[in-house]
Amino acid sequence: MSSPRRPPGALPRISEASLYSHLVTRPTGRAVREEIERELRDWEGPAVTVVDLRNVPVIDFSCADEVVAKLVSAGLAGGGAPGSERFYLFTGLEEHHLDPVESSLRRRSLAAAAERGDGTPCLLGRVEPRSRRLWAHVVRAGRILPESLVPAQLASVEEARCALEELHARRLLVRLAEEYLSLRAAADATPDGGTR
Repeated sequence: MSSPRRPPGALPRISEASLYSHLVTRPTGRAVREEIERELRDWEGPAVTVVDLRNVPVIDFSCADEVVAKLVSAGLAGGGAPGSERFYLFTGLEEHHLDPVESSLRRRSLAAAAERGDGTPCLLGRVEPRSRRLWAHVVRAGRILPESLVPAQLASVEEARCALEELHARRLLVRLAEEYLSLRAAADATPDGGTR
């Protein structure tokens, strides 16, 4: 059976992973991550996976590393071909999630798009202040063209495109033709996403 295909420029597939457990051992975290990766293995085309941590009362540093940091890292390493990128949006984060998740990302010099339990977007991990401000601007707008950032945010269209492309390369924004979308906007715009 062949893998599903997407035409170039099509919205990405959306999958959801709702986690329900105390994530306190590295083997538990590894099993969760491998199941999410297995779901996406045969998918051809871009994919945004929404990983919901709302029902995870405890997550320790080793599980945050296995689930969050390693998914983000794999998305950077394994989904590099144009049109087959892997994006992860971590939702439902509460105060007790932030320290382990933030620490695991920073230790690996990674960043992840996230949403707190009340839906407030946040960017976790290592990101320069200017890139963080630009990401927040795109998140507020939902989707943006590089030219709309000139002159308010950046000096030229080329500078804007380079800055947005850097965020896309780190899997913090989705690029759809000439537009850049927040992961939430991409998830909300996709009519036929799969659900786990």
